[in-house]
Amino acid sequence: MVYKKFLKIKIFYKLLFVFFTFPMAAVFSLTDPECLPIPGLTIPKVSQIQKVSEHLSDQSNSFGLSKVQILRMQQLTSYFENSKINFQYDYIENLDDGRGFTAGRVGFCSGTGDLILVVESYCEEKSLEQICSFLPRLREINLRFIQTRNPNPDVSGIENFEIVWRKTSADPYFRKIQDDFVNRLYLVPALQKAETLGLNTPIGKAIFFDTFIQHGDESHGESAEDSISALIKRTNDKMKFTPQNEVEWIKVFLETRRTTLLDPHNKNTKEEWKESVSRVDKFYELISSSENINLTIPIKMARNLLTD
Repeated sequence: MVYKKFLKIKIFYKLLFVFFTFPMAAVFSLTDPECLPIPGLTIPKVSQIQKVSEHLSDQSNSFGLSKVQILRMQQLTSYFENSKINFQYDYIENLDDGRGFTAGRVGFCSGTGDLILVVESYCEEKSLEQICSFLPRLREINLRFIQTRNPNPDVSGIENFEIVWRKTSADPYFRKIQDDFVNRLYLVPALQKAETLGLNTPIGKAIFFDTFIQHGDESHGESAEDSISALIKRTNDKMKFTPQNEVEWIKVFLETRRTTLLDPHNKNTKEEWKESVSRVDKFYELISSSENINLTIPIKMARNLLTD
């Protein structure tokens, strides 16, 4: 299938955390249908990248989800991260978390290897754009990251990068590049992991996607114990997964994730992750209601209603 050729590339996935505030009430309109490269990595040219709509079509056929359900999964994560269901392509901030700039709709980081993939892919087609002038310094920052296998907090030499990122995010092509890397590096691997385990519910797959965005996978190396794979293993140690106990298993998985957010193996992110515990609590509310299992509208939570 189309996405498999991208997954042949070995990548490490980064940790992504976001501090967010969940409003007391919200109305969503849901009707519209975090990778560490290793030395020698070859990234496909932009000309090889499929349209996001085609990506979603293939994924929905493969993973038992409609395009609307896949979109809703991503909107939930977007809302939990930014309090908005519209993807925040122009978001960029130095969170002082040891990862440099965090930018874009899922928080690509200058110090963890994936932000540079977005910029390099964009500049393959639009090399004269201002953002491309940052590539030499971004590559130096990334090289240090590759050499140490630790996030690089250095933003020296790219102090004005925030302004240029926001400006570039107005370009639909730049947004498309962001969409593609979200799908290739996070969405597809998360759905594959859900499929391998045997998850059938759309809400369960949405929780895996959100976990993959924040925790990454085992190839994080020094953060492997905080990864989604580690969370799955610890959950299975408590309750072995079966198709019959899926909902109860996911609740235990969320409890395990919550414990990890409060006391992660990577202590550098402890303070930040503590702030995102309510993200897991909201997912727990979602899966505790049978009305939310299929991600159908309206999606109900304690004092929030996601509806047309």
